[in-house]
Amino acid sequence: MTRTAYWKALAVTTATTYPYALLVSKLSRIQLSEFQPCSRRACTFIKIFGSGMVPTTFDQGYDVFEVVLNGDTIHSKLSGNFLKPLCPSFSLQQMQDACNGKSARNSIINPLHSSRSRHAYVWCIAGWWLSKILHDWLLLAGAHEYTTLRIGVASILFHLLAVCAAFLWSMGAVEVFLSPLGNGECACYYCLPELEAILAIGTPCLLFITAVRKLENVHRAPLVGDYLYYQQYDAPFRLADKSNAVSSGTLLVGSAHGYHQEEWQDQLDIDQLRCIYMYLLFLCYVVFLGVVSVCVGIGIGPVTARSIELILTASSGGGWILSVLLAVVFAAVWCFPAFLLFRLAQSLPIDWMALRARPELWEYHFPRFNLAVRVAWILLLASCLIWASWVLSLPMVAAICDQFFVFGPRVAWRCALAGIMYFAFGIQMFVWIVYLVPAHRALYVKARMPFRPSAYVEIGLAHPEFNLKAEVELAQEFLRS
Repeated sequence: MTRTAYWKALAVTTATTYPYALLVSKLSRIQLSEFQPCSRRACTFIKIFGSGMVPTTFDQGYDVFEVVLNGDTIHSKLSGNFLKPLCPSFSLQQMQDACNGKSARNSIINPLHSSRSRHAYVWCIAGWWLSKILHDWLLLAGAHEYTTLRIGVASILFHLLAVCAAFLWSMGAVEVFLSPLGNGECACYYCLPELEAILAIGTPCLLFITAVRKLENVHRAPLVGDYLYYQQYDAPFRLADKSNAVSSGTLLVGSAHGYHQEEWQDQLDIDQLRCIYMYLLFLCYVVFLGVVSVCVGIGIGPVTARSIELILTASSGGGWILSVLLAVVFAAVWCFPAFLLFRLAQSLPIDWMALRARPELWEYHFPRFNLAVRVAWILLLASCLIWASWVLSLPMVAAICDQFFVFGPRVAWRCALAGIMYFAFGIQMFVWIVYLVPAHRALYVKARMPFRPSAYVEIGLAHPEFNLKAEVELAQEFLRS
């Protein structure tokens, strides 16, 4: 391999990774003059972890969201732990003029730059960048795939941890920023501008989406061969269309070939496959479904409430274009749970045409109990997703119909809970059953882990792109005997 490929891997990886770190660093050091005072409209916020002069809002029971309007103590609903938004002997107009002044802005306390989540995020992005370069260089140098696959596992680990840190950091970006006045008896409150707030919310979401696709491909790599992270190949559609069970999102399959079909030989033995599988098992169940779910769940609540507030703010002057966009988002909010529940109902061991249980149900130790638990789980998901979709769609309907909608602490709290439920019971489940389960189960079969023989046959026949012919024949022989 020429040296150009190594330098290209370094350049492309740096160019595609550095913007993630740069954007968070720039938003953390935003100019004090760009902060918007909470004067024209009230700022609704939540503070989960208290820091400095901004304490936690979880000391008031149900009302965990606070409302502040500079100079107005009537419409502001702040607990006694916060500095008052109105200084003594100041009128409302005097207080708002003072908050717009240069002196107050120069005293704004911005904890984003020195936050632990930002430092953790930068280090995780650096580890992600370094591990991707090391992986691609070793693969270009002809290293054994067992080595490059393990480095790929480290790469996705850094990627997932960066997602956690990004969502925790975004919580601080959607909160209020304080500027103490006088002798610390009162303060002005500020928030990030709309564009910066959208970027602060969108960056963790984009990082989460790329992590999901990367985690899927890292599962596919032990089955069909490792791949270069920096390089993207364009392939003729007729080639992709003839590939067995090709996914619309990736061509990382083992059956795509041109004029001469490659004779595929497994690069990893059973012990190595099982070792890689255990690494990925840890990534999926401990890191992705555990740590990432908790961190994103904590951060997604305030982010959802802030997103709804931005929608209501922008809808006042957005015109018909924004109404059309909101209608599309409204449809997606409801169509997504419907599709997910349909997929879950299809995964039940039931023949819906004949209205009877499929044979594989009886391979479980307690078949009826197993079926009852799975049906109850789907019903729980359905009820949570319907409630979350209803809560999230109400502000959109008000914005589309140009109706007045009061965004108060109770509404913000319900939107935050709805966002958490929508992510936990909707997005995470969708990612798991659509993107991760097929490749995860195929790797399970390829490593010949103990599993139901009929599942071996079902997985192998449903996913011929994973080269599971030998495992399917082994399971069929066992069933015949």
